[in-house]
Amino acid sequence: MLYSSDSEGWKKERAWIVRMLADRMVGTGYWRVLRRRHGWDLLARLWQREDDAGTRLGIL
Repeated sequence: MLYSSDSEGWKKERAWIVRMLADRMVGTGYWRVLRRRHGWDLLARLWQREDDAGTRLGIL
């Protein structure tokens, strides 16, 4: 969903997944799962190549 091929709804999908991840990161167990599934790597790559300020703020 972070790299959606849909040309119309990609921004909404990306914002939704970033918000969902941010809302769920409340304990150390969740952080470990995100790290183990390479979520940090994906979010860091997305943050580096994205120009949208809203997406960057959501990742931070």
